[in-house]
Order: sequence, then C-alpha cells, then structure tokens
Amino acid sequence: MNPKVLVIDDERIIHTAFQRELGREGYEVDCALDGEEALEKARSKKYDLVFVGFPPVMAMYSIALPAALAFMTVGLIWWKIIGLY
Repeated sequence: MNPKVLVIDDERIIHTAFQRELGREGYEVDCALDGEEALEKARSKKYDLVFVGFPPVMAMYSIALPAALAFMTVGLIWWKIIGLY
C-alpha cells in the first residue's frame, strides 16, 4: 500500500509539483486549496503525512492546521520552511 500524502496550498502549481515528484516515488498524493477542502478530504481518508503551505499563524486561523493535526498519522510539515518553495 502506498503512503498517502495531503498537500494543502492555495497554488495549483505547487500541487502539480508535489504530485509529480512524490508520485514518481510511489506516494499517493491528494491536494487541497484551503483548509475547508483539506478537512473534507481528511474526513474520508487517513493521511500518513500532511504538507501545509500556509504560514503557521495563518493556518491556525483557517482549518488547515487543525484538520492536519486531527487526521494525520505520521507527521505535519510546513514545507515552505524546508526550502521546497
């Protein structure tokens, strides 16, 4: 079974990059444009890892971070801080 990843970012080009690169490595990648969409996806599937493109303070005021924390099984990465942007 492939690891499941959720990418939460408001830019579709970021979704495409994650899907292409992680897909090559065998990950199943789903994407959400905002916290509401992320929560909807997380309610129907358990993710192993969640990448959040919003700054942590902004994410706290949307539901992206709470959704990620509630439904992930392994980890949460604010990916812009690790230099992928």
